[in-house]
Amino acid sequence: MVRHVTPRADGRDLAQRADRTFVYYVYILKSENFHKSYVGCTDNLDRRIKEHNAGKMLFTRRYKPWQLIYSESFDELKYARRREYYIKTGAGRRFMKKILNNK
Repeated sequence: MVRHVTPRADGRDLAQRADRTFVYYVYILKSENFHKSYVGCTDNLDRRIKEHNAGKMLFTRRYKPWQLIYSESFDELKYARRREYYIKTGAGRRFMKKILNNK
């Protein structure tokens, strides 16, 4: 099961904004065969997961197949990048560990 989150600074869900659509995703993948995870950002989540599982990315090809375990949607690239960088920090890794432990 994948949990999709659409955070906003004002506390409203992005789905409440009919004038904008989700464009960018921050995602967390978990290797099915190894104790590895991967955090990334994309504008096409389905295509990106297929690329990881097809071995097109240097790091992820070694640990495939990958399973999507978490994603967040953003309406602007800068917010998606900020979230991606946060998840890659120490505090973000602790957040990710909680998610991984629930899967």
